Amino acid sequence: MTDSFEEEQRLLDPHRLDEQRRAREEMEDRLRDRGITVYPRDGDEEVGDLLEAIERFEALVDLRPQVTGTTTGPTGGRGARNGAPQ
Repeated sequence: MTDSFEEEQRLLDPHRLDEQRRAREEMEDRLRDRGITVYPRDGDEEVGDLLEAIERFEALVDLRPQVTGTTTGPTGGRGARNGAPQ
C-alpha cells in the first residue's frame, strides 16, 4: 500500500489508525500464544502473512489422522496381529 492511499483512508475514516493498532495487537497476541516473538520493526503485512501461514498449517495438521503409537487388534485389544504376545 502506498502512503498516499493510507493518508486518504485515514482522512475518510478517523478511526482507521486505532483499528489498525487493535488488529496488529490481536495478531501479535495470537502469535505470542504460539511462542512466536513479533518485533515492532516487523511490518503489519508480514505479521499478518505469518499468522495466516501458521493457521493454514495448523488446519492441515488437524485434518491428518491421529497417530497414537499403539496398534490394536480386531477386538480393540492388543493381539498377535500387531506382534504383541498373547
